[in-house]
Amino acid sequence: MITVLEPHALPTFAARQGIQPMNVRLFVLSLLVLTVFCVPSLRAQWIQTSGPFTCPMVYGIAAIPNGTHATKLFAATESGVWRSTDNGVSWTASTSGLKSFSVHSIAVAPNGAGGINIFAGTRWRGLHISTDDGVTWGAISLENGEDIPSLTVVSNESKTSTTIYAGGNYGISRSTDYGATWRSANNGFSRLTNIYALAPGNDKDGSTIFAGLHGEVYRSIDRGAAWGECSNGIKYQAIVSSLLAVDSNLYVGMRDVSTEIRGGICVSPNNGATWNATALQQANVHALAAHSNDHGGMNLYAATSSSGIMLSTDNGARWTSLTNGLWGAQMTVLTAVARVPGSSILYTGGSTGIFVSTNTGANWTATAYGWA
Repeated sequence: MITVLEPHALPTFAARQGIQPMNVRLFVLSLLVLTVFCVPSLRAQWIQTSGPFTCPMVYGIAAIPNGTHATKLFAATESGVWRSTDNGVSWTASTSGLKSFSVHSIAVAPNGAGGINIFAGTRWRGLHISTDDGVTWGAISLENGEDIPSLTVVSNESKTSTTIYAGGNYGISRSTDYGATWRSANNGFSRLTNIYALAPGNDKDGSTIFAGLHGEVYRSIDRGAAWGECSNGIKYQAIVSSLLAVDSNLYVGMRDVSTEIRGGICVSPNNGATWNATALQQANVHALAAHSNDHGGMNLYAATSSSGIMLSTDNGARWTSLTNGLWGAQMTVLTAVARVPGSSILYTGGSTGIFVSTNTGANWTATAYGWA
């Protein structure tokens, strides 16, 4: 028989057994250990788990084909930038020159000479650039703050023009010369504040860009020269953590900033003029990705805090949770999801490392073994 004691009764019970007050805590601990290990029905509820417990928190993933049937990955994490050139099988720390290892955003852009530049936004230590494939980094001075939670790269259809945008804690900076020089781009904002998300529109000339603030979305149709608010109908007063333009729809993912406010996903069919809530509500959404499916439609993916990856194939009307292979999906915070351009290969990351799916999210495999 097991005697169940209320917490306030433990000192009295211990005293009756002749246990000195200073040893009460040791007595309680011993009682707990004996209960767990001696009662089979309780012991069976514990399951040994495995996982890369040394993996840092992942905030963003940039995935690009490297031309050798493999994918080159760059991950923004709480312990710097990590790089993989073999689909995530192995990873190398990429931190030389970073002023802060707390990297919250990552983006890859053309360098104008056939190669790439990589940009990393850090927490309170500004923007950094790598021109040697992530081997070394150099700091970039911006006018719009030292906290850079968002980055995006917008090119026209012919790839002859590229603009890089960096969202900081005091607005937006942009570069039109592959990251060599930067200028503020905040004309039209009601206030200079945190820019949590940036995303290009669907126009072929690359002139449209969207920015997410706290409960607000802004749009520019002239490459950031001027901005106008387009938040009418957005349901949630929460952080706009992700934006994604797919065909004629613009999606916004939001996450809460307290225990009372919950996020979700809203959709606009007209570039932000009006908004409607999708079926994914009461969920913290951190990132969005999409690709065409075999049925002539689109797969829309959302990385969430407690439901794994959510999938919609009907513009957000219905959602399915994709958690097969994700460790502890109900406790895993997924803060990033990325698609390899030109494929349906997906990567997601968060509090337990990075996972890859080669079958549109039906199954996931961990890639993060070997992280330091």
